[in-house]
Amino acid sequence: RTENVNMASLPLSILDRQTPGGFCTHQDDNTMKIIFKTIIPTHVWGWDEKSAVYMRFEHEELGKWEYDYGPGHVERDLGDGFIAIKFQLYLKLSLLNHPVEYKYL
Repeated sequence: RTENVNMASLPLSILDRQTPGGFCTHQDDNTMKIIFKTIIPTHVWGWDEKSAVYMRFEHEELGKWEYDYGPGHVERDLGDGFIAIKFQLYLKLSLLNHPVEYKYL
């Protein structure tokens, strides 16, 4: 038997790290606005009012899997135990010459 653990509310130990250089705060001629959307099954995550979703990226300039970007914005409750999460960020165009691997946590 396994115990339900609210994975989305566990503290992340690296949230205070400096923002990697590949992220930008606004859009200009050298950046692109990227929007990620995901649907989270709240029953699997053990979601509650303290929960949050973050992203990590593989690229060196985006943290090399060690920088937590977020939290994502809960866009809406889809019903039946699902919610829509939205991330909006600006990345340097130079990073988009090859695939950018990412994961949600």
